[in-house]
Amino acid sequence: MKQERLRVGVVGVGHLGEYHVQKYMALPNVELVGVVDTDPHRLNEISERYGVASYGTHADLLKHVEALSLAVPTEKHFEVARAGRYPDPTGA
Repeated sequence: MKQERLRVGVVGVGHLGEYHVQKYMALPNVELVGVVDTDPHRLNEISERYGVASYGTHADLLKHVEALSLAVPTEKHFEVARAGRYPDPTGA
């Protein structure tokens, strides 16, 4: 029986985010769908280096994956985690 691969993405591809990319690429049951970063140069560099798609926003990437690694500054975790899926609990 063929096992399905978990479709994942990485948000933030600085030093730690690139580490996540490397680890996902090495896992046989994981498909790294794409990456996103606020620095277009770094985004293109990592996308080309690892042969994965680049996305303009984390909300765009979220539409194509089952899981995300958040390798962004801590203060951005909540914003990124709720993008595209969860309404703002404050109603803002």
